[in-house]
Amino acid sequence: MMKNRILLSVLMLLFSLVLHAQEKTAIICGKLITAEDDKVFTNAVILIEEDRIVEIGNRAIIKPDYKVIDLSEYTVMPGLIDAHVHPLIYGDDYQVNHLKGSSAFNALRGLKSVQNWLNEGWTTIRIAGDADTQYAHFEIRDAINIGLFDGPRIYGAGHYLSVTGGGGDINFSPRTNRLLLMVWW
Repeated sequence: MMKNRILLSVLMLLFSLVLHAQEKTAIICGKLITAEDDKVFTNAVILIEEDRIVEIGNRAIIKPDYKVIDLSEYTVMPGLIDAHVHPLIYGDDYQVNHLKGSSAFNALRGLKSVQNWLNEGWTTIRIAGDADTQYAHFEIRDAINIGLFDGPRIYGAGHYLSVTGGGGDINFSPRTNRLLLMVWW
């Protein structure tokens, strides 16, 4: 029994070391827009360690231990930021849709949304409140942050802040609650 625990501990330690090993990438750009000024650089190279840009230069800065991504036929630019998104909202009736299905299904639907946005170039999103009583959007963020899934950086709020009866009010009146229960049962 003790041997199994020690073996499991060693395996967990090795697994965490592999997960935290520093990934090094060199991106060769046909053209590079940095957004720091109005210049467009040609034949530039971006060196990235883990998820941080560490250097920009020419091909001479590429080191042998870097994985090379050749985008020399493309223009590379910084990722886009969307500061007002709701990845869990779908359909026209968002004030009721959050009550349909489980929080787990909302999380899966939301994960698909944020992954689509990442593929479209949105590397950072800010959620301005979302439609899930169990905070599925924070679970999506956490799963991305620990590396379970690819996705953008996610920041944001829990639930909406709204006046009673406003666009983000998902607290129904007692009469509406009774009607909803009658429809479901």
